Amino acid sequence: MSEEGEKAKLQALAEQDAKLGPARTIAFHLAKVAIGMPVPTLDLFPEFAEICKLLKTKAEELGHPVLYNEGLRSARRQNELYAQGRTEAGPIVTNAHGLESYHQYGLAMDFRLSAGGLYVPEGNFWEQLGAYAKTLGCVWGGEWGDYAHFEYHPGFTWQDLKPHFE
Repeated sequence: MSEEGEKAKLQALAEQDAKLGPARTIAFHLAKVAIGMPVPTLDLFPEFAEICKLLKTKAEELGHPVLYNEGLRSARRQNELYAQGRTEAGPIVTNAHGLESYHQYGLAMDFRLSAGGLYVPEGNFWEQLGAYAKTLGCVWGGEWGDYAHFEYHPGFTWQDLKPHFE
């Protein structure tokens, strides 16, 4: 192979490694969760756990304290939720199969209002919290009607992560 070809190959490998680096970090974090090693609050990816704390603080400032409802979720639980409203009783609550949700990677959190139920938006509270979440690098589920859902995409998607867990 020519010197140019070698350089191009090395550059491609470096770019691939840079892209997979965060995915490897997520994989290591989830491996610790799976074997029961101590991990940060809520078993979320550490950066996202800190963001969730900021979201809770902001919710309090906005006058509507929130509680953590569901963060890290197993693929099995995700598949159970996907079946709801399709092959099982209840309303449809998700369009994502197991390993196709940021919840499986510790990168999503569903909050609930500490007073007033789960996903009931009051005034423009959820919109304000969603706007704040976006400044922290999050994706807000209110964009598709899931007001209490927040995701963190640190430079990659669940599609990038999924092959590490299949």
